[in-house]
Amino acid sequence: MGNLRFEDVRILFYYAAIIEKFPLENTKESVEIEGFAQQIYNKLERLYLVKSAKTWNALQNGPESLNEDEKQAELTTYGKEFIKFISIDFDEGRYNERIANFKKLDEDEKVSNSITARFG
Repeated sequence: MGNLRFEDVRILFYYAAIIEKFPLENTKESVEIEGFAQQIYNKLERLYLVKSAKTWNALQNGPESLNEDEKQAELTTYGKEFIKFISIDFDEGRYNERIANFKKLDEDEKVSNSITARFG
């Protein structure tokens, strides 16, 4: 974990619902920032701190095509334990609320993306 930078930890705090606003949101160069945010997400995923909820858009277009809200990043069990270790501000109830909203959004998406097929 020695190679985590300040921005990595801030984004991890966002995924853990410790902070409400995405840390890189107010930056002007949006294309570069999206790449930087994806690089941080990939690093956190490689360290087994976060995982992405499997969504239709991720399967169809690849996880790189998703914005932060669509990515639905969740903490792994190891990620939760790490957050509890480094932050006294982690509120598991608020985090679980955030994840419940993801599951609700995913169900809404399934209904709106349903395709009806007719045969012969």
